[in-house]
Amino acid sequence: MYHDILNEFYPLGDATDSFLFTILVGGIFSIIGLVIGFLVRRADGSDDTKWIENRPILLPSIIFLFTIFIVMIIVPLPISSYGGPNVYETRIWEDRSAIFEVRDETYYPIVECTASTTLSENQASILYLDFVLEGETKYSLSMEFQYSSEDDRISQYVILSDITPATYILEIHSDFYEDGILQPDRATQYRLTLSQRLLDGHIEELALYDTFKFILIVLSFVVLLGGICLDLEEMKNYRPGVRHRRGSIYNPRYQ
Repeated sequence: MYHDILNEFYPLGDATDSFLFTILVGGIFSIIGLVIGFLVRRADGSDDTKWIENRPILLPSIIFLFTIFIVMIIVPLPISSYGGPNVYETRIWEDRSAIFEVRDETYYPIVECTASTTLSENQASILYLDFVLEGETKYSLSMEFQYSSEDDRISQYVILSDITPATYILEIHSDFYEDGILQPDRATQYRLTLSQRLLDGHIEELALYDTFKFILIVLSFVVLLGGICLDLEEMKNYRPGVRHRRGSIYNPRYQ
């Protein structure tokens, strides 16, 4: 919802929207912490509130640091739907099942299938892939491999387009032929790769967001360091000439 609101007023990219939203949430919570710190400082102190009283700037700095990390890890930001290339790789030497998720939104509805195997002279094979959803085969493809004297390693490439996003059970099986005769007890090993690419421009968004994350991390630690320095400086000005106790940065305000 917040993504739609941001785009209505500021039509920016998902990376920028995610960055601004993280800064906004961190700023709101740090301001709340700042207000709490000064309210506690103005009130009569107690042993339970001395830490906050002596560190009115450090408290919102810590809150800002933790808030932006929590937002980036837990909150579903606009950039969260970007997962990079969706790739499944495996080696096959017998019939098997696997799970492959065809993703939505920021991906092309196309699955690219690449397989390779090694054959000897007079040998051939066929690799079958069935995409099964709720017990029903929705999509099927096959790749035929024939021995070639030019290269023992034979590769095939097939595209499955207009595939509906869902989590499919991938049923994989193969047939092996020698001298044109099916050999049910024999098989060859395949190297199989299925992939789904991001839409154009989204890789740039991911790269931009990585830059924003680096800026956020640096900014959060600068804010934290600034809070420590400001509180220490304020304590020096407030209590000049007070002898520091060994093992502590400064004495509590109240003995």
